[in-house]
Amino acid sequence: MDYELEMGYFVSKPIPYGEPMPIEEAKDHIFGFVLLNDWSARDHQLFEMRPLGPFHSKGFGTSISNWITPMEALEPFSCPPNTKQDPPPFKHLTWPTPEDAALNVRLRIKLIRDGQEKTVGRSNLKYMYWTPYQQLTHHARSGCGMMPGDLIGTGTISGSGTNEKGEKAELGCLFEAAQTKTQVLPKGSGQYEEGYLEDGDEVILEGWCEDQNGKPVLGFGECRGRIVAPK
Repeated sequence: MDYELEMGYFVSKPIPYGEPMPIEEAKDHIFGFVLLNDWSARDHQLFEMRPLGPFHSKGFGTSISNWITPMEALEPFSCPPNTKQDPPPFKHLTWPTPEDAALNVRLRIKLIRDGQEKTVGRSNLKYMYWTPYQQLTHHARSGCGMMPGDLIGTGTISGSGTNEKGEKAELGCLFEAAQTKTQVLPKGSGQYEEGYLEDGDEVILEGWCEDQNGKPVLGFGECRGRIVAPK
């Protein structure tokens, strides 16, 4: 089992079936954001990814935090994206003002195993290559339409930052840790292969925004879930 550090956003204003949405109107169609854990059955995911793409491996369980933070509350934390898009996106996916094209939301992953709590990763929403505004615009471009209450996940949010030991510290899932040979989990019981979540493990996602002095001033609550042994 693997966790996936994501954020989700709820559609507020509908996008009619068959009609595109101009990217500059994206904020008007987003009610607000939540923390989102898109749990993955990793062995099944690796089997499905080539050539089908994840299906059953990521469709069995999703957890979100317990309240929605409205778009209006997040406006003061708008910022430029962390990554330059190269090649540049098509015109219909280009946000008109780069200085507020992304959101500065700090993220943290905690794991509780055998009663011990450990931070296993940190990240930031602004690290996304494709911003939520671009994602919603691209999704609507197919003409599928969007309804109030639709929930869209950002995808795994990872960064390239390292800790004081030079180890990668901004990975959004255990699969990326395995790929980069980064040890993030404490030693387990040996019941499962090292690098996987175990029965009884509890994963907590946290998110918050800070003022110019680095003081947290807005929080997203917790997205918390525990692995229960199969019956």
